[in-house]
Amino acid sequence: MRYVLFLTEWYPNRTGAMAGLFVQKHAQAVVRQGCKVVVLYFHPMASGKGCWQDAGSRSAEGGKSGFLQQVISENFSYEIHEQDGLTEIIFYYPAGLWNYLLTVRFALKSLKNEYGLPSCCQLNVLSKNAWIAYFWWKKYGVPYFVLEHWSGYLPQNGDFARYNALKKGCYRFLARQARCVATVSQSLEEAMKRQGFKAQRWERINNVVDDFFFAGYTPCVGEKKRILNVNCFNEKAKNIKGLLRGIKEVSEKRNDFELVIVGTGEDFAEVKSYSQQLGLSDEIVHFVGEQTPQQVCEWVQKSYFFTLFSNYETAGVVLCECLAVGLPILATRVGIAPEIINEENGILQEVGDEKALVQNMHYLLDHCDRYDRAKIRQYGEPFSFDSVGKRLVEVYGKITLPSSF
Repeated sequence: MRYVLFLTEWYPNRTGAMAGLFVQKHAQAVVRQGCKVVVLYFHPMASGKGCWQDAGSRSAEGGKSGFLQQVISENFSYEIHEQDGLTEIIFYYPAGLWNYLLTVRFALKSLKNEYGLPSCCQLNVLSKNAWIAYFWWKKYGVPYFVLEHWSGYLPQNGDFARYNALKKGCYRFLARQARCVATVSQSLEEAMKRQGFKAQRWERINNVVDDFFFAGYTPCVGEKKRILNVNCFNEKAKNIKGLLRGIKEVSEKRNDFELVIVGTGEDFAEVKSYSQQLGLSDEIVHFVGEQTPQQVCEWVQKSYFFTLFSNYETAGVVLCECLAVGLPILATRVGIAPEIINEENGILQEVGDEKALVQNMHYLLDHCDRYDRAKIRQYGEPFSFDSVGKRLVEVYGKITLPSSF
């Protein structure tokens, strides 16, 4: 059985159940292919007060009793979740580089003693964790590869460009040492190359869509045609205000539709206030807040079409979820959209073009029933747990065979 170590910058934890959910789904997809996966995640806490009362807690049933029997100090704690071949070990530590290094040293020693050395390491997002993967490769010969999700390389985001030269150089070095660099969209790979990244090999790995999106359904037909948008309310990336301006213009010509916006985030209050300033009533725009993945699926199933008017995306997993259900899509040319959207399943348009947005929404409201929902669902198949899991195992096979380079 292949044993894979996941090192990740983001992962669901006690302070954020949705953080890095896409990484967790990758781990689950690999486990479904018969591999054993151990996830290591280090989460900084602003203060130790009130956060460490359960230091040394376990949440595993039938877990290994010998693992991590002691706690570094009262300000450090951990959780272990074990189920069906997936082991998640989450460390909480007081923020700061020294505390991080202390936690990593303790974690790696315990991990090696309890589980042994993995056959390979999957580094999810280039970060300081990359030095752990590099160290294990140099000391123990454990090959690693990078699976990148971060939008900071995109020019519209610009976060990587603002790094100092030393930090940029370290990231590029660690990427070159990896057996391969994989991205969740072609546009992300191209952005990394423009930032000076070189790799022994480039690969593409899709994000995973939950099984329930692939279940059969009958589209809901209501009094109004429902347009759906799902986002994390980061206005810089998602351009929700631009979408609302488009909706306002459409509403001046017709009243047979509604827009449902799912999600919450840092700009939620600002965007909702802007909607009111535009004079968009609750009958036209509904802000339903954060929803579970199952509830998101229900909204997708009950909608007429999905629209995404983002300025940039790393990938855009919600687009894949819509395809799995069979929902037509109107999206800007961002993230994975240009790779998966065509005339059979939706419409692509340029970023920021509000005139085109209005025209395309009118068209879909009038002609959306012309799309073959069953055919659209076929475009979602590459994003299933089975498809993505097989793809990851294929990459593991490549990076553990020196002759493949």
